[in-house]
Amino acid sequence: MSTSAHAVILAAGAGNRLGMKGVPKALLRFGSKSLLSRHIESLRRIGVTRIDIVVGYEATAIFQALVGECGAIAVRVIPVLWQEKGSLFSLVAANIGSLDADTVLLMDADVLYHGAIIERLVSSRSQNAVLVDRNGAVGAEPVKLCVRGNTIVDFEKRPTDLGDWYGESVGFFKLGPAARHELGAIGSQLLSAGGDRLEYEEALKPVLLNASHKFAPEDVTGLPWIEIDFEDDLRRAETHVFPLVEETLSGNASL
Repeated sequence: MSTSAHAVILAAGAGNRLGMKGVPKALLRFGSKSLLSRHIESLRRIGVTRIDIVVGYEATAIFQALVGECGAIAVRVIPVLWQEKGSLFSLVAANIGSLDADTVLLMDADVLYHGAIIERLVSSRSQNAVLVDRNGAVGAEPVKLCVRGNTIVDFEKRPTDLGDWYGESVGFFKLGPAARHELGAIGSQLLSAGGDRLEYEEALKPVLLNASHKFAPEDVTGLPWIEIDFEDDLRRAETHVFPLVEETLSGNASL
């Protein structure tokens, strides 16, 4: 299906829990490539031609890393005042509701993943989709996506409704125009009400649970990926996930 797509990557956080001062998580290297470079390659492969990257901590280093990386993709860098702010602040800065595209991909920058992950998202038959891994939702830290039938019923680190099944949200979302307009509006309302330190999931939850948007939970269980928040995540990424990510893909999805 031919359509226009725009990716928004949230990369402003300092990653204090990782304990690597001076290195933004988007520039963590696996093999010869940074996470940021891998994002751009994956998005280019599926046909995305426009990317917005919201930056804050060590923004200059990210600017410099982008030189020579973009190729045919138009990249806009959106700087924010990141100190004492949550990711909701970055979401609002991206002005996601105003983007002129049929599809917007909202992505966390701190995820190492196999290319089949993003292909699963864009190839969803639904205009709105979210990726979920049934094997990942262990402990209080992961954000859980809970499903009953084909309907999302909760989206929290500590959900009250587990549905028929639940899994960990990968942090990648596919949004059509109506869903992202609502997301932008809710994000702005929360920020205006003093939600500087909230995470963007606070704005996203009511959008995911709005039945009119018909979000599809796309199951990526078994595909290699990891969100890198802690030192243990980084070690696991290096020793277990990266070797699997490097495997050659057979076939590509297209927008």
